[in-house]
Amino acid sequence: MESTQQVEKQSAQETASSSTRENVADLVFPNLTSLWLSQEPEDQATLRRLKQVWEMFASGWSPQDKMHIYCLLPEVRTNHTNRRVASKHKLYKHDITFGLWVILRCIYPDQKLPALRLALMEKYPGIDLSAFTGPVPNAACMAPEEHTAGKLELKVVTP
Repeated sequence: MESTQQVEKQSAQETASSSTRENVADLVFPNLTSLWLSQEPEDQATLRRLKQVWEMFASGWSPQDKMHIYCLLPEVRTNHTNRRVASKHKLYKHDITFGLWVILRCIYPDQKLPALRLALMEKYPGIDLSAFTGPVPNAACMAPEEHTAGKLELKVVTP
């Protein structure tokens, strides 16, 4: 028989995976007492920080970033191995995204995370890492080398 925690976690994952782009925009941060979230005091402190960041900045995030954060919430768990060293956390090994950055910054608020900062700046040129505002939309499209006349090709279409 499945535990209540497993059922709630599965339900949350099914809800997250079946969400469309429209309802992702309306996605709200879950209740901190949800059984699919860690109830350990240190993890709850991290989840409270995440909730504050969500409430302040999520309206400017992409639906994908919101969904990514939401789906990773059950992974907000510290233990004796990863408590002080971010690179020991299993989330640290994921490919960096803005959503992952938000979570790791809330788990490790006093650490600078230089390797992740560099990877994030390479992935999202123009991102402001001093805030949680998110990547600059279409920053790659605005790169000067993309708009040179030499790159423009006209094709003649015959009827």
